[in-house]
Amino acid sequence: MFLNGKANKAFADVSSDTYWIGATDTIKPQTWSWLDNSSLAFNNWVKGQPQNTFDSNCGAGLMQGGKWISDNCNKQKPFICEFKTIKDTTTTTTHPKPTSCQPSWTYYVVNGTTGYCYKVFNNATWIDAENNCIVDGAHLASIHTLDEALFLAYLAYWPGADVCDVYKMAWIGGHTDDNNAHWYWTDGTPFNYTTWRSGGRPTSSLPRSCTLKYLTTQCQQPASTIDNWSCERLLAKYICKKSPE
Repeated sequence: MFLNGKANKAFADVSSDTYWIGATDTIKPQTWSWLDNSSLAFNNWVKGQPQNTFDSNCGAGLMQGGKWISDNCNKQKPFICEFKTIKDTTTTTTHPKPTSCQPSWTYYVVNGTTGYCYKVFNNATWIDAENNCIVDGAHLASIHTLDEALFLAYLAYWPGADVCDVYKMAWIGGHTDDNNAHWYWTDGTPFNYTTWRSGGRPTSSLPRSCTLKYLTTQCQQPASTIDNWSCERLLAKYICKKSPE
């Protein structure tokens, strides 16, 4: 297999016997696709794989033989990236966007989108979390793509997040004041990410509620999931987001 040969050569000095590929069922539980949401037109699963368990939601290739298995997305492994070839274009003068973040903030960009700085903090209600973000020149994080949602889950993950407990999750910047009729991000960007729990709708029916972020496969929901909860509740984590310097 061509890809497996490349992996063996690239990871010759790595002790891992598997490497990450882009297959996942975090987008739609128990339906495997690629991370770019394209279907698995080709698959190479080991017999009996993938496992349909709550903690094996990402695909990995075996160094020996190239077959695939499913594994816990929070494990660290070498990985394979795919990108489009660059076509020859005429040269134009552009002014590069800032890509620098303050110390302890994390810059993230993928496929030319996002390009913001993020930081995780501990223990706050949604209101206090947003106010604390504002002090740092930020807002609670908005989400606009699956990639960004999974990145935030990875960034804010902590061992306690594996427990099915709302407190273990993280506040992000969505809020409603009319019982889920309209949703807004505190940074003013369009609310266009709607991977809600419970079949595409917010779980809680409250006059005013705020969005939280799943940090791993919690409560049998994938890490791409968001949900709503009372804004006055204390959560273990919250994520701030701001433009780079």
